[in-house]
Amino acid sequence: MLASFLPLGAVSGPILAGYIADRYGRKFTMMLLGFPSMAGFCILAFARIIELWYFARFLLGIGVGCYFAICPMYVAEISQNHNRAKFGCLFGVFITLGLFYPFSVGAHLIIPLYAMTCNIPLVVFLIVFGIFMPETPIFLLGKGRIQEAEAALVKLRKKKPVEVQEEISEILAAVQETQGKGGFKELLKSQQAKRALVICIGLVLIQELSGIHPVMAYLKPIFQASGTKISPDVSTVIFGMSQISSNFITALIVEKVGRRILYMVSAVGCGVACAILGTFFFLQKREVDLEGVFWLPLTCMVAYMIFFSCGLGPLAWSIVGEIFPSNVKGIGSGLTVCASFTASFAVLLTFPLISEAASMAAPFWMFTLVTILGLIFIYFMVPETRGMTLAEIQETLKKTEKTPKETPVASMESVTTYF
Repeated sequence: MLASFLPLGAVSGPILAGYIADRYGRKFTMMLLGFPSMAGFCILAFARIIELWYFARFLLGIGVGCYFAICPMYVAEISQNHNRAKFGCLFGVFITLGLFYPFSVGAHLIIPLYAMTCNIPLVVFLIVFGIFMPETPIFLLGKGRIQEAEAALVKLRKKKPVEVQEEISEILAAVQETQGKGGFKELLKSQQAKRALVICIGLVLIQELSGIHPVMAYLKPIFQASGTKISPDVSTVIFGMSQISSNFITALIVEKVGRRILYMVSAVGCGVACAILGTFFFLQKREVDLEGVFWLPLTCMVAYMIFFSCGLGPLAWSIVGEIFPSNVKGIGSGLTVCASFTASFAVLLTFPLISEAASMAAPFWMFTLVTILGLIFIYFMVPETRGMTLAEIQETLKKTEKTPKETPVASMESVTTYF
């Protein structure tokens, strides 16, 4: 229940946060969302009954879920075409840096001290972000605040006002292309927005159902169940380091290689690692002597994390931040995060139940099946957005809306051109 309450809280806030972000701004919303997380850590530090811990985890979930909806959006809207994916992947790098803290230090601190130290980055964020970072130019131009948007671009690009006019024009064109009131009605009316929603929800479901959160939450029990001779504490540190390094490498190469290739390689690698690990646990339950391959569980877990961090992990949120039309970006991101953490809640709750009822092999084989289905979805549904402007991404989504009815007679040449 403690593991599951965080994703349950994360389902509760993102839609409202997306509405606030579309109405009042990305920066204001991110500043506002620091407070539920700070309250959650304070309760964890001083509460003495389990029900308050459930509530604290729920509050932390609200903060996490809302940041997952708003932060990728903010990053995508302040970035440039040539570095948008790189900065989107850095979102994943800093998530893993944060996760490495409990892996390496958390186990050696008493809970009150650990919980209060987790508030330090939040306090620093509220001060630094509030003082030094502007609202996104896309939001400001969407609200007709042209002078503020120009000032924001001057600050972000370190250029003179005259040097940002071309970018202002590009952003205005993208905003006018998707001009509307926003909200659920606009999301359901716009074909580009609906396709973007299908792509984003599909990607985050693949991400969650491929097993990342159970692997992270139950890392030590998994290593203990494997019977490996390597200490669970050492294993978790190795696992955390592999996560950080692979996320960082992905951020460096994504603009050169492209999203689709990295996604497909990631899905194949994660599937193979889970299949091997499931087979290990299956043979272990059959009492096959596996002492000669005691290193295999750690190797598979590290391989899983490396491949996951090459695509399924960081790239999903990078795409969420860039693919929605600007007028429904907040609500679309909010719905995507709700789908993500609903799946996370279900997987975290059922993983230990399935493991006990069947064996540890069963969930890992299920994760393998998800990655196979995910590979098919990515191949047929996810467009390559490398180097595109936000306006060009919307044009790409428009082109994929064409149906055979619109072109009843087509030569082989025209079909080839279309694809």
